[in-house]
Amino acid sequence: DFQMLLGMEFLCASKMVPMAHLRSVSIMDERPPCMVPTVSTRKDKGKAVVVSTLQQRQGGDSNRSLPERDLKVQR
Repeated sequence: DFQMLLGMEFLCASKMVPMAHLRSVSIMDERPPCMVPTVSTRKDKGKAVVVSTLQQRQGGDSNRSLPERDLKVQR
């Protein structure tokens, strides 16, 4: 049903908590926690919902992105 799934190892290592009722993902790092908004799209008249997140900006000029080994894409 989903086009992208996050691995449990990634969720535990990054201290991420999906919050579907708030349409966001919470990152509970040692720094202050932050909320990353998600984008939901419907296909097949609402039978399947695809949720994706944007890259979260980390302090300074570096970006925190999702490692490819923790992503599973179904086609």
